[in-house]
Amino acid sequence: MGGKSTVPEIKKDDWKDIALRAHNKVRKLHNAPPLKYSKDLSMYAQNHALYLKTKTKVHRSGMYCQGEHIGENIAERILPASVKEYGGKDVTQDWYNEIEQYSYYDNDPPNRTKTKCRNFTQLIWKDTKEVGFGMTVKGRRVIVVACYKPVGNIKGKYPDNVLPRLVQEESERRFSKCLSPRDNESDEDDNI
Repeated sequence: MGGKSTVPEIKKDDWKDIALRAHNKVRKLHNAPPLKYSKDLSMYAQNHALYLKTKTKVHRSGMYCQGEHIGENIAERILPASVKEYGGKDVTQDWYNEIEQYSYYDNDPPNRTKTKCRNFTQLIWKDTKEVGFGMTVKGRRVIVVACYKPVGNIKGKYPDNVLPRLVQEESERRFSKCLSPRDNESDEDDNI
């Protein structure tokens, strides 16, 4: 009954670096340029995560950074006792998995679809240049916020910014796995 937390300490700088690398890996799959890390956006993301921690339900806020509207992705997880952390790669993978809801590469998605895949579309939005991350833990509840600049998910701009996954990249990866499966077993990034 010593009061020691069952949730391990998470090194936020390592977490942010992993999240940035995971973001850029999936962006590359969609021919989007790599994002640069922004301390300012991370400050906004962290403050919003801390605010959301005080609420029973997470929600989007329509955030602004230095007078400019910024994009935001939010994730909330209640971790089971067997899970030690919700890492930067995990949250990126969760947002990227929304790709399964998206098939509108030649036009804007309908509103009902936008809400199911807006994290995915912001993640790979081609015109976005910077990202910042915030994360907070309360017990087993983890809240992650990513802020993006310039903002994505702009009506009329989807066809130019949400590009289909590059088929060649996927084919090369599968071919590489067939040739040398043991070499790829240790590559933790293969899940994305």
